[in-house]
Amino acid sequence: VPSVFLPLIAQRTLQYWERAACGPFSYLEGEFHPMQSVPAQRILRFGALLLLLLVGVVVYWNGLKGGFIFDDFPNLVDDEDWRLVSLDAGSIKAAMTEGITGDAGRPLALLSFGLNYYFTGLATWPMKATGLAMHLLNSLLVFALASALMRRVLSAPVAKVRLIALAVALAWMVHPLQASTVLYVVQRMELGAATGVLIALNCYLRARSSMPRSRNAVLWWCGVVLGTVLGLGFKETAILVPAYALMLEVFVLGFRNADGARAR
Repeated sequence: VPSVFLPLIAQRTLQYWERAACGPFSYLEGEFHPMQSVPAQRILRFGALLLLLLVGVVVYWNGLKGGFIFDDFPNLVDDEDWRLVSLDAGSIKAAMTEGITGDAGRPLALLSFGLNYYFTGLATWPMKATGLAMHLLNSLLVFALASALMRRVLSAPVAKVRLIALAVALAWMVHPLQASTVLYVVQRMELGAATGVLIALNCYLRARSSMPRSRNAVLWWCGVVLGTVLGLGFKETAILVPAYALMLEVFVLGFRNADGARAR
């Protein structure tokens, strides 16, 4: 899709969502018609996610043509320990543990680089494209997190909540500060850590919205743990999950369970 059409597509989509603030709709013969069906709501959500992905691809596409820069050289180009040449257990273990990383190790980041190398060598386009795919996934997780938070703090129709969440996710996704993270190959470590953090926070909200000690709550708490471990496998910054959870409690949840009782 030529980038010149992107603003028009985004504007038209947002107009549809604004019209839907009072409920789902259909657009027939130039007029909006109310629709209260669940499928219509799913279509709206699918349209928002599709727009998010489309904008992300268009914004970052040209940057995929760049090469290695700065810390890419000592971590990836000059170091050969992470390069995966076989998918046997010994080679995978070596790739995850012998590359240059932080003191705590970043095995999942190294494994992702190793898989890139196994399939496409040191070609930078696939490595940057993998980073972009992870950033798009993170943007969807931001949309989910923003939707969950907006539902808690706003008394508004679902469509309007999703419109606000879409705006938040779009702003986060295309912010200039994200360019170096998305298009700087070695910063995949940060992208993966963000993926784990966002999964953990989404699961945390779900767990806190479930009845304490229920089966659903236990499953969501497991998701919190798994998300945190996933993030730590990419970079140590995922250790901040408890701090982010505390902020959610202070500013959104108020340390209260789904039944309104004070959380212990």
